Amino acid sequence: MLDEKQYNAGIQSQNIGSNEFGSNNILDEKQLGPAPQIEINLEYKPITLDQIQQQKVAPKKQSSYKGATLTLFKTFVGSGILALPYSFAKGGYVLSTIVFVLLSLLINYQQVNFIMMADKYRQPNQLMDYSKFIEITLGARYRSFSKLIVGSMQWGCCISYVIFFMEFFEIAFYGNDTSTFQHQLYYLLIALLILLPMTLIQNMAVFTKVSAIANGLIVFPLVMIIVSAIQAIINESYPKKYHLIDFSGLSTMIGVSIYSFEAVGVLLNIQSSMQKKEKFQRLLQLTTIAVVLLFIIFSLVCGFGYGIDINQIVLFNLQDNPFMAVVQISYAIGLLLSFPVQLLPAFQILEGNDKVNSYIYKSQDSANRKRIIIRMVQVVLLSLIAMFIPQFAVFLSLVGGFSGSALQFYFPLVIYKKNFYDNQPVRQRTTYCCLMIIGIIVGSFAAINSLILLIKG
Repeated sequence: MLDEKQYNAGIQSQNIGSNEFGSNNILDEKQLGPAPQIEINLEYKPITLDQIQQQKVAPKKQSSYKGATLTLFKTFVGSGILALPYSFAKGGYVLSTIVFVLLSLLINYQQVNFIMMADKYRQPNQLMDYSKFIEITLGARYRSFSKLIVGSMQWGCCISYVIFFMEFFEIAFYGNDTSTFQHQLYYLLIALLILLPMTLIQNMAVFTKVSAIANGLIVFPLVMIIVSAIQAIINESYPKKYHLIDFSGLSTMIGVSIYSFEAVGVLLNIQSSMQKKEKFQRLLQLTTIAVVLLFIIFSLVCGFGYGIDINQIVLFNLQDNPFMAVVQISYAIGLLLSFPVQLLPAFQILEGNDKVNSYIYKSQDSANRKRIIIRMVQVVLLSLIAMFIPQFAVFLSLVGGFSGSALQFYFPLVIYKKNFYDNQPVRQRTTYCCLMIIGIIVGSFAAINSLILLIKG
C-alpha cells in the first residue's frame, strides 16, 4: 500500500484541491482515508506464461507528460465531435449549450475524484485500468459486469468509426449520402484491410508518436470545418432556421454529450503509461477545459453556419471539391490511427479471460495466436454490426446514455459508497452521491429514448 503521508504530500503539491471549472465539491483527498485492506487468497495456483505476461508491473515504454497529453486529447476528440453540431441543433442551441456545460462540470468533477480514489489503491509502477480498479474495490461480483460495460463503450466508439468510414467511402467514390448493401461490403473489406494490422499493437505508450500524428490529422479538418461554416454564415449559403430551445431532441443531445467524453474507459490506462503518474490529474483537468471549449465553439459555429441542412456527420457538410476531399481523408486517417487505442481496453478484457485461455495451449506462440485471433474476431464483428446501424448520432447517444453514464456515474458511485463513504463529511458525501444519481438518471433517459428512435428507424 502507498504510504499515506507520501500520498497526501504528492497530491497537495499538485494544487488540485479545487476543480478547474470552479466547483468546490471535489472530495478532500485527506479525508478519503486509507484504502480498505484487501483480503489475500493464499491458495496456490500454477501461473502460466500467458498470465505472467498479462501481469507485468510496468510497461516497457512510458510516455512523457506531453505524450500523455496528446493521447488523452486524441481519445476525447474522436467521432463524438462530428455528431455534436447535429445534436446541438436537435436540442436547440441555448438549451444544448446550458446542458452541455452542466454535464461537463459533472463529468470533470467525477473523473478527478475517480482518479484520486484509484491512486489510493495503486502500487508503485503498477498497471491499472478501469476494470482492474473495479475488481479490486468491488470484488468479483462486479468484475464481469464492469468488463462488459467498459467493452461496450469502447466497442461502441469503434463501431461509430466504422460507420464513419463507410459513409466517407460512399461520398468519396459515388457522392451519395446512402449506400447499397453491395457497396457497404466493399467498404467493409477496405476498412478491415486497414484496421486489422493496426489492432495487433499492445503497448499504450507506443501510441505517443501515433497520437501526435492523429491529432494533427484531426485538428486540421476541424479548423477547415469551422472556416467553411463561418464562410457559410457570411455568404448565407444554407437555409437558416434555428431552434433555441427544443426539448424533443434533448435526449439525443444528452447522450451524444456524454459519449463525447469517450476517454473515460482509458483514463487509467493513459495514466499507467505515464512516467510521472502523479501529474495526470492536473493534465486531465486542463485537457478537459480545452476540449469543452472546443466542443462548444465548434458546435455553435457549425450549427449557425449550416442551418437546417446540417449533417449527422458534420464533416460531410464540406463543399464538394478536391481540397475538401483531402480534408475529409485527413480526418478519416486520424480516426484510423486512434482505432487501436479505443479498442485496447476491450482487447485486454477478453485476452485476460480465463475461460478463453483454457482453450489455448499455454506457450509463447499459442499466446500470440490467441491474441491475434481474439482481436481479429472483435474487429470483424464490430464492422459487421456497423453495417446495420441507420443513424450515426442516435447510435452515439445510445452508447453514451448506457455505457457512458455507467462508467461516468454508476461504478464511481458504487466504489465511493463501499470504500470511501464513511470517511467523508455528511455534506460532501451527500453532494457526491446526489450528483452521481442525477448523472445516472439523465444518462438512462438518453439511452431509453435513443433506443426507441433506433428501433423506429
